[in-house]
Amino acid sequence: MLEYFDRIFVEKALIEAHRIMKHNGRFVLDIPNNENPMRRFMRLIEEHRGCPNRFDMSPQEFNVMLHNYFEVNNIEKIDDVAMIQYFLICKK
Repeated sequence: MLEYFDRIFVEKALIEAHRIMKHNGRFVLDIPNNENPMRRFMRLIEEHRGCPNRFDMSPQEFNVMLHNYFEVNNIEKIDDVAMIQYFLICKK
């Protein structure tokens, strides 16, 4: 769902997830891979459906934001849907 929100909301969501999670708590988070060429087409489809994509960060920018709150245990790119899946561990 984060692809429908801008950078400010995404950071607030990460801060809140960090706040409510236990130390070493784990969760999986998906974000759009804006560097994947397929993303452009997915974005057009979402806009046509009335769900504009507001996620404007590169994977590198998102990684920087994550490292304030979470340890990245693993990253998997899901190319057929132009998403990146993060396996995270909560830092305290």
